[in-house]
Amino acid sequence: MAFGEAAIEAFARNDLSVIVARVAAVGPNHYGMDLQLPENAQRFRRYIAERKRAEMPAKPDYERYLEGAAGLEAIGRAVDAEAAYRSAAAQWPDRALPHLGLGNLAYARNDYAVAAREYRAAIERDTQDPVARNNLAETLRVAGCPSRARPVLDEARRLAGDGPHAATVTATAAVLAQDTASDRPECVAW
Repeated sequence: MAFGEAAIEAFARNDLSVIVARVAAVGPNHYGMDLQLPENAQRFRRYIAERKRAEMPAKPDYERYLEGAAGLEAIGRAVDAEAAYRSAAAQWPDRALPHLGLGNLAYARNDYAVAAREYRAAIERDTQDPVARNNLAETLRVAGCPSRARPVLDEARRLAGDGPHAATVTATAAVLAQDTASDRPECVAW
């Protein structure tokens, strides 16, 4: 059996020791890393384990999976959280929360066009969600599109009512009310 086939089968069985042993037997790999050295073998094990975490389990539970993705986001593991949210969006294409998570990650890295796109995807999947609308309004405001943000926020306020998200929407509205700037020309495309 070729090295690649053995590694793929071992990966499918989650038998990392076989993978590490096979790679270590080869000696320095194409990155120049000698996996026979214990510290490099350990780094390789961690890399494989991290890649494995982003994969979808055989029988995924939506709520638990999203809790895990949000947990990764909360502890600052944005790359892993993004991989988990993308996997969730593929597994559950009609659900909004993976797109909300992807929007939040894009917003955090100041990628407002991607954030707006993901929040819109969340809104398409859950038209009654005030959080996605609030986040989209805030994103539009920060991106220099306050007049485009206002109707989105008005709808978020209507949907939030006096529920658990009302205070957040009200806070966003207060900030937006102070923004008297005109929309930037690029806002037409948003």
